[in-house]
Amino acid sequence: MKAITLWEPWATAVALELKPIETRTHGRFCGLWHQRIAIHAAKALTQTYLSRALMDIRPFLTGDQWGLLPKTVDQYHLGCVLCTAWVADTGRLRGEHSEKALCECAGRYGLFLQQVSRLAVPAPAVGRQGIWDWNSPTRIPNEED
Repeated sequence: MKAITLWEPWATAVALELKPIETRTHGRFCGLWHQRIAIHAAKALTQTYLSRALMDIRPFLTGDQWGLLPKTVDQYHLGCVLCTAWVADTGRLRGEHSEKALCECAGRYGLFLQQVSRLAVPAPAVGRQGIWDWNSPTRIPNEED
């Protein structure tokens, strides 16, 4: 299965279905169209970075959604695959996509994610930049199991 690594708190936001659009400054991820991909949380995270990122995300979330995101580094599953998602579409983004991308995204490229399935237990994995292959277990337990 193809995988992409996201910085936190964005990986968790995808897993919680708060962020159905993942963005990039380039269109190289468009080749993931109509594939199920793994969403991996990067291993590195400091409290300073997390606090700044959360403040960037805050304007795009309702109070209930905000309450779902962890606020301290030790509450994140760093260096793990958190979920899988179906890439329903890809393409150039406009300002109206910002709320679903949790960032100002006009002019960026997006992956439109659907059918997010969280893993019951986050799976440790060594991620990397770009698209990489995740050797997933034969059966991936999800949150409904």
